[in-house]
Amino acid sequence: MIFKKIEWVDSTFHHGWQLKQDSDCTFPQCVSVGIFIKEDKESITIAQSESADSYGDRITIPKCCIKKVRELK
Repeated sequence: MIFKKIEWVDSTFHHGWQLKQDSDCTFPQCVSVGIFIKEDKESITIAQSESADSYGDRITIPKCCIKKVRELK
């Protein structure tokens, strides 16, 4: 089993009305750690849990949002 730590930037959303001078936003800096499932040219997928025949709580992160990936020992 391979574990990966992924540092990535998420999108942000603001609901309702917002003054134009307050329209600057910052992007949340995220860290996800999980069981490595797969990687392709566009994304990396990890999961929180694994059983004999399934994964639980998967997340697929687009590579354009990823800042750093590290394999954990």
